[in-house]
Amino acid sequence: MPLGMLSLAVYLLVVEAGGTPAAAGLTSGSVGAGNALGLLIQGWLIGRHGMSRVIGVCAVLCPAALIGVVASPTAGPRTYLIAGIAGVSVPATTACMRVLWTVLIDDQRARASAYALLATSFQAALIIGPLTVTGARYLGGAVCAVVLAAILSGVGGLAFAVSPACRAQRPPRSGPTGPLRLSSGLRTLLAGGFGSGIALGIMVIAVAGARPALAGTLFALFAVGELSAGLVYGATFRIPVPVRLFCGMAGMAIVLALLTVGHHGIAAAAFLMTIGGVFAAPVAIANSALLDDVVPAAALAQSYTGVVAAGLLGNAVGNSAGGYLTEHASVAAAFAVGAAILACTAVILAIRRNTLLPAPLETR
Repeated sequence: MPLGMLSLAVYLLVVEAGGTPAAAGLTSGSVGAGNALGLLIQGWLIGRHGMSRVIGVCAVLCPAALIGVVASPTAGPRTYLIAGIAGVSVPATTACMRVLWTVLIDDQRARASAYALLATSFQAALIIGPLTVTGARYLGGAVCAVVLAAILSGVGGLAFAVSPACRAQRPPRSGPTGPLRLSSGLRTLLAGGFGSGIALGIMVIAVAGARPALAGTLFALFAVGELSAGLVYGATFRIPVPVRLFCGMAGMAIVLALLTVGHHGIAAAAFLMTIGGVFAAPVAIANSALLDDVVPAAALAQSYTGVVAAGLLGNAVGNSAGGYLTEHASVAAAFAVGAAILACTAVILAIRRNTLLPAPLETR
């Protein structure tokens, strides 16, 4: 939930406190950049010390940092630093749950459904988060929204850290003691996550530029498509996972290409955004499932957080590129560039599909 709340809540907090939109954007961006970095740091620490300790510490540090942002929302560099610390310390419970599924569930088909459940639950939180910010702001301003995010990060993180499965988890004896070694399969997934992140970042800005009044509704339809497809996907699909990954990206590329002209009509835009979410579901789930095949168990936490961080960084690049293209070219050009990037990413994944096949651990 905090991941779905903080970017918007922190931005509104700074603006309501009298800060400029630029300062608010930098503060919000500090949270996002910190979160991308924090995923990598927490993944590494979990591989060394186990998840209960790491999540427990973050569940205390994150709320404290957010309260610091509330106390001085317009303090310039100091606020950016505190916001960055808050982002770094958002408890990485999703990454931990991804690791725990491999321990809690032995059946491969049931585990695939579990991965789908995890991905769709994560997307649900990203949908509910901004809506929660809106409600909290109505009741008590943006301060209320940030404080609520702080409470959720603390209570949720501590509840996860003391759960029996989390406390029972121990770092593998062969766990990594240094930076993650990038296998060929992991490099493929990182490239795919970064490329799709850029395209989706461009799409967000292009949709907002094309239909500012309906942007929230269109993003909700995209999320509904992703949630619905994810639930069905996890239970029924038997197509090889690498094929699902690049076919999903190819489908998203087609949707973005159609949006170059389809964004002019409300009905067409709504339909295409929903279908885009349907194609996005197998991409998110396959990215997670393939890690079991391309990295050893000792590196699973680091690898998962690395793939997520690559997507977040790509999204940030896409946001910047989308803003430039929308302002200096056109909304259609932004959609076209996003489609081209996704198509190229799908081609790269297809070419490198053999790197995503299961391999002996010693060769990964």
